[in-house]
Amino acid sequence: MKNENSNFIKQVVPFTQVPNNLLYNPEISFKAKGIWAYMSAKPYGWHFSADRIAEETKEERKAILAGLKELSGAGYITAKKLKDGRVEYTLHWEVVRTSVSEPELESLKPSSSAKPNEPIVDVSSMKIRPKRDDYNSDDEYEQAFYKWNSR
Repeated sequence: MKNENSNFIKQVVPFTQVPNNLLYNPEISFKAKGIWAYMSAKPYGWHFSADRIAEETKEERKAILAGLKELSGAGYITAKKLKDGRVEYTLHWEVVRTSVSEPELESLKPSSSAKPNEPIVDVSSMKIRPKRDDYNSDDEYEQAFYKWNSR
């Protein structure tokens, strides 16, 4: 796609990336994961509806609605009803949480006894996805992520 103000040309990428935390989440059905991937593959500004998705796939409208509800309940999408009756969806690659309890906040605070090469956060009780910047190495981050993801 060529920008009128420059000579920059960007090739359209023929694939979609799906976040691992969604794919590995045992609480989310394959149907919902597929709907998220399908929606993510569409261009920015695409108008979604359960009817339109059902027309373009093998799923029935009822199944699409159930998948959208599942994704919304888990925080992978947010839906905003517009004045004209349509729904505007926003996809999230990290779970969007509306609130975090006080005990969860406490569990995220760095330990005062943490050593430089130890993970900063005890992920055994963590409910929020670990962030790469909180770890000293890729290995520490990957260990924390897989431990968090397998809870």
